[in-house]
Amino acid sequence: TFSYADTAAKLRGQGRLAEFLLNRWDKHGPGAATWTMWDLAAIQWLLEPAQVQSELVRTPPENTPREVRVATSIDAAAMRASFWKAFAAISR
Repeated sequence: TFSYADTAAKLRGQGRLAEFLLNRWDKHGPGAATWTMWDLAAIQWLLEPAQVQSELVRTPPENTPREVRVATSIDAAAMRASFWKAFAAISR
């Protein structure tokens, strides 16, 4: 979860990508004080698997029977730090 105040403070004046991201929040979550970045969590899981604990589970009976891996715990602080580090590197 990202806070709007912190995110806006870090993004304002940081270029077109930053303005795009902030504008997207404003359009899709107007007035939202926080936003859970599920898509970022999924990508971070691929990039930094150590930030996620997961386990294999069976699919529900109405689905094709198989085992799938699900995240059971996410190091959200580490993911936010990784995001801001990467963002700083590309926004220079």
